[in-house]
Amino acid sequence: MTEPPSPNPGPNRSTPPAATGRRHGLKLALGLSVVLNLLLLGLIAGGLARGHSGRMGPPDAGLGPLASALTPEDRKAMREGFVRMGQNWRAYRQAAAEDARALAAIIATEPFDRAAAQAVLDRQTQSVGQRMQSSQSLLLDRIAGLSPSERQAFAARLTQALDQRKGGD
Repeated sequence: MTEPPSPNPGPNRSTPPAATGRRHGLKLALGLSVVLNLLLLGLIAGGLARGHSGRMGPPDAGLGPLASALTPEDRKAMREGFVRMGQNWRAYRQAAAEDARALAAIIATEPFDRAAAQAVLDRQTQSVGQRMQSSQSLLLDRIAGLSPSERQAFAARLTQALDQRKGGD
């Protein structure tokens, strides 16, 4: 009498190549997901440690230290300017997250499609560039509307923000 085949493969059986490739892609996607989540957590923790209110919205709208020199009134005026321009930061963040997911899927797929990954990165670059142009335009409009003494105060806050960053680098 012969024994029926065991449902569990023995140690000598190898995993089919297709399953190994899928497993590798899954591990890569999961690893990328963990990295992105840790990055997001670090950004949130860093913002809270620096005293940001936790309010959602662009921390500096691509303006770097110039954003640190803005007064609360300046920030409010810029937010209102973005609304007038039809800028939607929530939609922007959502699109960026969708691009990151698309990039993760592309990276996890075998074979790696460099052209598809480049297309996602190009789309992100274009979107960030458009946001920065809008931010710069609103900032310049705001500065142009300041009195000479207000511009001097802005310049002093900018210098202070730069000095603080220099000490932290």
